[in-house]
Amino acid sequence: MSKKLKKELVERWNHELDFGINHSLKKENWKDKNTPNSRWVEHPFGITEEGKLDFRGFPFREPLKFHYLQNIDFSYSLTLNEMTKGYGMSRGGSIISSIVEYCSFVESLMPANLSEKFVGCNFDKAVFDSTRINALFESCTFIKCKIKNVLGEMRFINCNFVGANLTKSNFYSCYFENCQFDKANFSGCNISGSTFVGTKPSESQIASCAVADKLKFM
Repeated sequence: MSKKLKKELVERWNHELDFGINHSLKKENWKDKNTPNSRWVEHPFGITEEGKLDFRGFPFREPLKFHYLQNIDFSYSLTLNEMTKGYGMSRGGSIISSIVEYCSFVESLMPANLSEKFVGCNFDKAVFDSTRINALFESCTFIKCKIKNVLGEMRFINCNFVGANLTKSNFYSCYFENCQFDKANFSGCNISGSTFVGTKPSESQIASCAVADKLKFM
């Protein structure tokens, strides 16, 4: 996608749409996890060609807690932590205690915290910088994404990390099953105590890690 189009997707969220939707996300209710997209009834840009709700370029100002997100395209989205005139303090867009299925986050700036479960999601070329993650990722793609200085308890099943930059991330005691790591950069990673089932990084990838002891291969 061209830089011009990406810019247009971000700039289409005028303050009325941006502030209105973000204000509605402040409410937290654990019952929202029972119904897909119960807090995302308003989608002003309709459906993408792939059949997902079109929230591309959306500026996340509030943490999402107790959500069940399904088939939403958040590609090129932003996570904001700033004081904004007319809105007040933005608290970023952490996705906490939520179920996320078949959503796209292509080239998005990912939030500070992710927890619970992500299934069939696309994180290609997304940026995770110092993100705290306690979640299961199943059948997700991280192709050419940048995952730097992340830490937490993570499980990855049938995930694709081809060409991903995993520099200096902490994958201590994590679980990887049937994942792809071709051309992924493990430089400076801590993968100590991690379990690899049906897959493993190459010898050169393991050698590039800062810490890689007590690995389990099954």
